[in-house]
Amino acid sequence: MRVLRSCFLVIPLFPLLAGCHHGFVTVEESPPPSRVVVVDRHPPSHFDVVVDAQEDDVSFVVYREYYDCTDEEVSFIPYYRRYYRVDDCDLFFLFHVARHSHRPIDVVIRSYYYDCGRDYDRLIVTWRVDRAIFFVDLPGSYHPSGPFDRPYRLYREHGLATARFTNTEFRVLVSLKIGVEYQGVRAEQVIDRVREVPAAPHRVILRSHESLGANGRNVQGQKISVRAARPWTMPEKDGQKVRQERKAKAVGREKQFEEQHRQRVTEIRKSEEKPGQRPKDAERERDPKNPKDVERERDPKHPKDVEREKDAERQKQIEREKQLEREKELERQKQLEREKAKKDPKAPKKPK
Repeated sequence: MRVLRSCFLVIPLFPLLAGCHHGFVTVEESPPPSRVVVVDRHPPSHFDVVVDAQEDDVSFVVYREYYDCTDEEVSFIPYYRRYYRVDDCDLFFLFHVARHSHRPIDVVIRSYYYDCGRDYDRLIVTWRVDRAIFFVDLPGSYHPSGPFDRPYRLYREHGLATARFTNTEFRVLVSLKIGVEYQGVRAEQVIDRVREVPAAPHRVILRSHESLGANGRNVQGQKISVRAARPWTMPEKDGQKVRQERKAKAVGREKQFEEQHRQRVTEIRKSEEKPGQRPKDAERERDPKNPKDVERERDPKHPKDVEREKDAERQKQIEREKQLEREKELERQKQLEREKAKKDPKAPKKPK
Protein backbone atom coordinates (compact mmCIF):
# COMPACT_ATOMS: atom_id res chain seq x y z
CA MET A 1 0.00 0.00 0.00
CA ARG A 2 1.87 2.97 -1.15
CA VAL A 3 1.27 5.91 1.04
CA LEU A 4 -2.43 6.58 1.10
CA ARG A 5 -2.59 9.16 -1.63
CA SER A 6 -5.74 9.29 0.06
CA CYS A 7 -8.45 7.11 -1.29
CA PHE A 8 -11.69 5.61 -0.22
CA LEU A 9 -13.09 3.24 -2.79
CA VAL A 10 -16.82 3.35 -3.06
CA ILE A 11 -18.56 0.19 -4.05
CA PRO A 12 -22.23 -0.76 -4.27
CA LEU A 13 -23.77 -3.23 -1.90
CA PHE A 14 -22.96 -6.25 -4.08
CA PRO A 15 -19.71 -8.19 -4.09
CA LEU A 16 -18.16 -6.51 -7.13
CA LEU A 17 -14.97 -4.80 -5.97
CA ALA A 18 -13.70 -2.36 -8.52
CA GLY A 19 -10.17 -1.02 -8.71
CA CYS A 20 -9.36 2.27 -7.14
CA HIS A 21 -6.96 4.95 -8.23
CA HIS A 22 -5.29 7.48 -6.03
CA GLY A 23 -7.82 9.83 -4.53
CA PHE A 24 -9.24 10.19 -1.00
CA VAL A 25 -12.95 10.11 -0.32
CA THR A 26 -15.30 9.73 -3.22
CA VAL A 27 -18.76 9.27 -1.81
CA GLU A 28 -21.59 8.40 -4.16
CA GLU A 29 -24.93 8.73 -2.52
CA SER A 30 -27.31 5.97 -3.57
CA PRO A 31 -31.06 6.60 -3.76
CA PRO A 32 -32.80 6.91 -0.40
CA PRO A 33 -31.99 5.70 2.12
CA SER A 34 -28.64 7.39 1.57
CA ARG A 35 -26.24 4.62 2.57
CA VAL A 36 -23.33 3.22 0.64
CA VAL A 37 -20.32 1.14 1.59
CA VAL A 38 -16.98 2.88 1.49
CA VAL A 39 -13.87 0.73 1.34
CA ASP A 40 -10.56 2.32 2.29
CA ARG A 41 -8.54 0.49 -0.37
CA HIS A 42 -5.19 1.42 -1.77
CA PRO A 43 -4.22 -1.30 -4.25
CA PRO A 44 -2.56 -3.65 -3.87
CA SER A 45 -4.29 -3.87 -0.49
CA HIS A 46 -3.74 -6.31 2.34
CA PHE A 47 -6.20 -4.74 4.71
CA ASP A 48 -9.44 -3.00 3.84
CA VAL A 49 -11.35 -0.78 6.26
CA VAL A 50 -15.03 -0.94 5.41
CA VAL A 51 -16.94 2.15 6.47
CA ASP A 52 -20.58 3.00 5.92
CA ALA A 53 -20.79 6.49 4.38
CA GLN A 54 -23.38 7.87 6.79
CA GLU A 55 -21.70 6.26 9.80
CA ASP A 56 -18.45 7.86 8.64
CA ASP A 57 -20.11 11.28 8.75
CA VAL A 58 -21.48 10.56 12.22
CA SER A 59 -18.14 9.31 13.57
CA PHE A 60 -16.44 12.56 12.56
CA VAL A 61 -19.01 14.47 14.61
CA VAL A 62 -18.20 12.28 17.62
CA TYR A 63 -14.46 12.88 17.19
CA ARG A 64 -14.94 16.62 16.79
CA GLU A 65 -17.42 17.20 19.61
CA TYR A 66 -17.05 14.44 22.19
CA TYR A 67 -13.28 13.99 21.88
CA ASP A 68 -12.68 17.65 21.06
CA CYS A 69 -10.34 16.69 18.19
CA THR A 70 -8.30 19.34 16.41
CA ASP A 71 -8.34 19.71 12.62
CA GLU A 72 -5.06 17.80 12.46
CA GLU A 73 -6.40 14.88 14.50
CA VAL A 74 -9.58 14.68 12.43
CA SER A 75 -7.55 14.76 9.20
CA PHE A 76 -5.36 11.89 10.42
CA ILE A 77 -8.27 9.54 11.24
CA PRO A 78 -8.49 7.95 7.75
CA TYR A 79 -4.74 7.32 7.89
CA TYR A 80 -4.97 5.76 11.36
CA ARG A 81 -7.61 3.39 10.02
CA ARG A 82 -5.52 2.59 7.00
CA TYR A 83 -2.03 2.13 8.41
CA TYR A 84 -2.71 0.93 11.94
CA ARG A 85 -5.63 -1.35 11.03
CA VAL A 86 -8.04 0.20 13.51
CA ASP A 87 -11.77 0.85 13.32
CA ASP A 88 -13.87 3.46 15.11
CA CYS A 89 -14.23 1.19 18.16
CA ASP A 90 -10.45 1.12 18.54
CA LEU A 91 -10.13 4.84 17.95
CA PHE A 92 -12.85 5.73 20.47
CA PHE A 93 -10.92 3.78 23.11
CA LEU A 94 -7.54 5.24 22.06
CA PHE A 95 -8.87 8.80 22.21
CA HIS A 96 -10.29 8.02 25.65
CA VAL A 97 -6.83 7.00 26.80
CA ALA A 98 -5.18 9.99 25.12
CA ARG A 99 -7.52 12.52 26.70
CA HIS A 100 -7.34 11.07 30.22
CA SER A 101 -3.59 10.50 30.14
CA HIS A 102 -3.03 13.95 28.58
CA ARG A 103 -0.87 12.42 25.83
CA PRO A 104 -0.96 13.16 22.09
CA ILE A 105 -3.05 10.63 20.19
CA ASP A 106 -0.08 9.88 17.90
CA VAL A 107 1.97 8.77 20.89
CA VAL A 108 -0.86 6.62 22.24
CA ILE A 109 -1.50 4.89 18.90
CA ARG A 110 2.16 4.04 18.37
CA SER A 111 2.35 2.73 21.94
CA TYR A 112 -0.77 0.63 21.40
CA TYR A 113 0.49 -0.82 18.12
CA TYR A 114 4.18 -1.38 18.82
CA ASP A 115 4.67 -1.55 22.59
CA CYS A 116 1.43 -3.09 23.85
CA GLY A 117 0.68 -5.63 21.15
CA ARG A 118 -2.72 -3.99 20.53
CA ASP A 119 -3.83 -4.96 24.03
CA TYR A 120 -6.12 -2.32 25.56
CA ASP A 121 -5.42 -3.31 29.15
CA ARG A 122 -1.65 -3.16 28.69
CA LEU A 123 -2.07 0.31 27.20
CA ILE A 124 -3.93 1.78 30.18
CA VAL A 125 -1.36 0.23 32.52
CA THR A 126 1.42 1.78 30.44
CA TRP A 127 -0.13 5.25 30.65
CA ARG A 128 -1.50 4.82 34.20
CA VAL A 129 -5.12 5.40 33.30
CA ASP A 130 -7.65 4.60 36.03
CA ARG A 131 -10.08 1.91 34.86
CA ALA A 132 -12.87 3.70 36.73
CA ILE A 133 -13.08 6.36 34.00
CA PHE A 134 -14.70 3.79 31.70
CA PHE A 135 -17.74 3.31 33.94
CA VAL A 136 -21.03 5.17 34.41
CA ASP A 137 -23.31 4.95 37.44
CA LEU A 138 -26.09 2.40 37.18
CA PRO A 139 -29.12 1.90 39.44
CA GLY A 140 -28.22 -0.42 42.32
CA SER A 141 -31.02 -2.81 41.43
CA TYR A 142 -29.89 -3.09 37.81
CA HIS A 143 -27.43 -5.85 36.98
CA PRO A 144 -26.13 -5.70 33.39
CA SER A 145 -25.52 -8.99 31.63
CA GLY A 146 -23.45 -10.11 28.68
CA PRO A 147 -20.09 -8.37 28.17
CA PHE A 148 -20.99 -5.81 30.86
CA ASP A 149 -21.47 -8.40 33.63
CA ARG A 150 -17.87 -9.04 34.78
CA PRO A 151 -16.61 -5.42 34.50
CA TYR A 152 -19.53 -4.03 36.52
CA ARG A 153 -19.28 -6.76 39.16
CA LEU A 154 -15.61 -5.85 39.70
CA TYR A 155 -16.48 -2.14 39.64
CA ARG A 156 -19.12 -2.51 42.33
CA GLU A 157 -16.89 -4.79 44.41
CA HIS A 158 -14.02 -2.25 44.23
CA GLY A 159 -11.83 -4.77 42.43
CA LEU A 160 -10.60 -2.60 39.57
CA ALA A 161 -7.07 -2.26 40.96
CA THR A 162 -6.27 -5.89 40.22
CA ALA A 163 -8.71 -6.45 37.36
CA ARG A 164 -7.74 -7.13 33.80
CA PHE A 165 -10.28 -6.48 31.04
CA THR A 166 -10.41 -7.78 27.50
CA ASN A 167 -10.51 -5.53 24.45
CA THR A 168 -14.18 -6.46 23.93
CA GLU A 169 -15.06 -5.43 27.48
CA PHE A 170 -13.35 -2.07 27.06
CA ARG A 171 -15.09 -1.51 23.72
CA VAL A 172 -18.58 -1.98 25.16
CA LEU A 173 -17.72 0.17 28.19
CA VAL A 174 -16.58 3.04 25.95
CA SER A 175 -19.74 2.80 23.83
CA LEU A 176 -21.85 2.93 26.98
CA LYS A 177 -19.88 5.92 28.21
CA ILE A 178 -20.46 7.83 24.96
CA GLY A 179 -24.14 6.92 24.86
CA VAL A 180 -24.79 8.17 28.38
CA GLU A 181 -22.45 11.16 28.69
CA TYR A 182 -22.58 12.51 25.15
CA GLN A 183 -25.93 11.40 23.78
CA GLY A 184 -27.92 11.49 27.01
CA VAL A 185 -29.42 8.03 26.49
CA ARG A 186 -30.42 5.93 29.51
CA ALA A 187 -27.69 3.45 30.41
CA GLU A 188 -30.08 0.49 30.41
CA GLN A 189 -31.18 1.34 26.90
CA VAL A 190 -27.60 1.59 25.60
CA ILE A 191 -26.67 -1.72 27.25
CA ASP A 192 -29.62 -3.50 25.63
CA ARG A 193 -28.60 -2.20 22.21
CA VAL A 194 -24.91 -2.99 22.64
CA ARG A 195 -25.61 -6.58 23.68
CA GLU A 196 -27.09 -7.13 20.22
CA VAL A 197 -23.81 -6.16 18.49
CA PRO A 198 -21.01 -6.82 21.03
CA ALA A 199 -18.42 -7.20 18.26
CA ALA A 200 -19.07 -3.66 16.98
CA PRO A 201 -20.65 -1.65 19.83
CA HIS A 202 -19.70 1.67 18.25
CA ARG A 203 -22.45 1.09 15.68
CA VAL A 204 -25.02 1.64 18.41
CA ILE A 205 -23.65 5.15 18.84
CA LEU A 206 -23.33 5.88 15.14
CA ARG A 207 -26.81 4.68 14.26
CA SER A 208 -28.52 6.75 16.96
CA HIS A 209 -27.15 9.92 15.37
CA GLU A 210 -30.28 11.95 16.15
CA SER A 211 -29.12 12.28 19.77
CA LEU A 212 -25.50 13.29 19.16
CA GLY A 213 -24.46 15.93 21.66
CA ALA A 214 -27.83 15.91 23.39
CA ASN A 215 -26.22 15.81 26.84
CA GLY A 216 -23.79 18.59 25.92
CA ARG A 217 -20.70 17.04 27.58
CA ASN A 218 -17.40 15.84 26.14
CA VAL A 219 -15.10 13.02 27.20
CA GLN A 220 -13.71 15.03 30.12
CA GLY A 221 -17.15 16.03 31.39
CA GLN A 222 -16.85 19.59 30.15
CA LYS A 223 -19.30 21.51 28.01
CA ILE A 224 -18.90 20.79 24.29
CA SER A 225 -16.83 23.63 22.86
CA VAL A 226 -17.48 23.17 19.14
CA ARG A 227 -20.46 22.27 16.99
CA ALA A 228 -19.60 19.99 14.07
CA ALA A 229 -21.46 19.99 10.76
CA ARG A 230 -23.94 17.15 10.22
CA PRO A 231 -23.96 16.38 6.48
CA TRP A 232 -26.83 13.88 6.67
CA THR A 233 -29.20 16.66 7.83
CA MET A 234 -28.31 18.97 4.91
CA PRO A 235 -29.45 19.15 1.31
CA GLU A 236 -27.37 16.75 -0.79
CA LYS A 237 -25.31 19.53 -2.38
CA ASP A 238 -24.36 21.05 0.98
CA GLY A 239 -23.57 17.64 2.46
CA GLN A 240 -21.23 16.88 -0.41
CA LYS A 241 -19.49 20.20 0.11
CA VAL A 242 -18.80 19.35 3.78
CA ARG A 243 -17.34 15.98 2.78
CA GLN A 244 -15.16 17.53 0.09
CA GLU A 245 -13.80 20.07 2.56
CA ARG A 246 -12.97 17.25 4.97
CA LYS A 247 -11.28 15.39 2.13
CA ALA A 248 -9.19 18.41 1.14
CA LYS A 249 -7.96 18.89 4.71
CA ALA A 250 -6.95 15.24 4.97
CA VAL A 251 -5.11 15.27 1.64
CA GLY A 252 -3.29 18.42 2.69
CA ARG A 253 -1.92 16.69 5.78
CA GLU A 254 -0.80 13.46 4.12
CA LYS A 255 2.89 14.41 4.06
CA GLN A 256 2.69 15.47 7.69
CA PHE A 257 1.28 12.06 8.63
CA GLU A 258 4.04 10.32 6.68
CA GLU A 259 6.68 12.22 8.60
CA GLN A 260 5.12 11.60 12.01
CA HIS A 261 4.48 7.91 11.31
CA ARG A 262 7.42 7.13 9.07
CA GLN A 263 8.07 3.68 10.57
CA ARG A 264 4.55 2.38 9.93
CA VAL A 265 4.32 3.91 6.44
CA THR A 266 7.67 2.37 5.51
CA GLU A 267 6.51 -1.06 6.69
CA ILE A 268 3.42 -0.86 4.51
CA ARG A 269 5.46 0.26 1.49
CA LYS A 270 7.88 -2.62 1.92
CA SER A 271 5.03 -5.10 2.14
CA GLU A 272 3.80 -3.93 -1.26
CA GLU A 273 7.13 -4.33 -2.98
CA LYS A 274 6.37 -8.07 -3.24
CA PRO A 275 2.83 -8.34 -4.67
CA GLY A 276 0.74 -11.22 -3.41
CA GLN A 277 2.50 -11.44 -0.06
CA ARG A 278 0.91 -10.48 3.23
CA PRO A 279 2.53 -7.66 5.19
CA LYS A 280 5.16 -8.82 7.65
CA ASP A 281 3.07 -7.63 10.59
CA ALA A 282 0.05 -9.67 9.48
CA GLU A 283 1.85 -12.82 10.62
CA ARG A 284 4.15 -11.69 13.40
CA GLU A 285 5.16 -8.33 14.80
CA ARG A 286 8.80 -7.39 14.40
CA ASP A 287 10.67 -7.72 17.65
CA PRO A 288 13.41 -5.07 17.93
CA LYS A 289 15.10 -7.21 20.64
CA ASN A 290 15.30 -10.22 18.35
CA PRO A 291 18.73 -10.21 16.59
CA LYS A 292 17.30 -12.18 13.66
CA ASP A 293 14.61 -9.54 13.05
CA VAL A 294 17.15 -6.74 13.29
CA GLU A 295 19.52 -8.55 10.94
CA ARG A 296 16.72 -9.19 8.45
CA GLU A 297 15.78 -5.49 8.41
CA ARG A 298 19.39 -4.38 8.02
CA ASP A 299 20.22 -6.87 5.27
CA PRO A 300 17.35 -7.65 2.85
CA LYS A 301 19.55 -10.38 1.30
CA HIS A 302 19.52 -12.52 4.41
CA PRO A 303 21.62 -15.73 4.07
CA LYS A 304 18.50 -17.87 4.27
CA ASP A 305 16.86 -15.84 1.51
CA VAL A 306 19.95 -16.15 -0.66
CA GLU A 307 20.02 -19.92 -0.16
CA ARG A 308 16.35 -20.21 -1.04
CA GLU A 309 16.93 -18.22 -4.23
CA LYS A 310 19.82 -20.53 -5.18
CA ASP A 311 17.68 -23.62 -4.58
CA ALA A 312 14.91 -22.20 -6.73
CA GLU A 313 17.37 -21.41 -9.52
CA ARG A 314 18.85 -24.94 -9.35
CA GLN A 315 15.37 -26.42 -9.58
CA LYS A 316 14.60 -24.32 -12.64
CA GLN A 317 17.84 -25.46 -14.28
CA ILE A 318 16.95 -29.12 -13.67
CA GLU A 319 13.52 -28.57 -15.22
CA ARG A 320 15.08 -26.90 -18.27
CA GLU A 321 17.48 -29.84 -18.74
CA LYS A 322 14.64 -32.35 -18.46
CA GLN A 323 12.60 -30.44 -21.03
CA LEU A 324 15.57 -30.31 -23.39
CA GLU A 325 16.11 -34.05 -23.02
CA ARG A 326 12.45 -34.73 -23.82
CA GLU A 327 12.68 -32.60 -26.94
CA LYS A 328 15.83 -34.45 -28.08
CA GLU A 329 14.18 -37.84 -27.54
CA LEU A 330 11.17 -36.77 -29.55
CA GLU A 331 13.40 -35.58 -32.37
CA ARG A 332 15.29 -38.94 -32.37
CA GLN A 333 12.03 -40.86 -32.71
CA LYS A 334 10.96 -38.72 -35.64
CA GLN A 335 14.33 -39.23 -37.32
CA LEU A 336 14.05 -43.03 -36.93
CA GLU A 337 10.61 -43.00 -38.50
CA ARG A 338 11.83 -40.98 -41.48
CA GLU A 339 14.74 -43.38 -42.04
CA LYS A 340 12.42 -46.39 -41.83
CA ALA A 341 10.06 -44.84 -44.35
CA LYS A 342 12.91 -44.35 -46.84
CA LYS A 343 13.97 -48.03 -46.59
CA ASP A 344 10.43 -49.42 -46.94
CA PRO A 345 8.33 -47.01 -49.07
CA LYS A 346 5.34 -49.41 -49.02
CA ALA A 347 5.11 -49.37 -45.22
CA PRO A 348 1.82 -47.78 -44.06
CA LYS A 349 2.21 -44.27 -42.75
CA LYS A 350 1.02 -43.41 -39.30
CA PRO A 351 -2.02 -41.17 -39.31
CA LYS A 352 -1.23 -37.67 -38.28
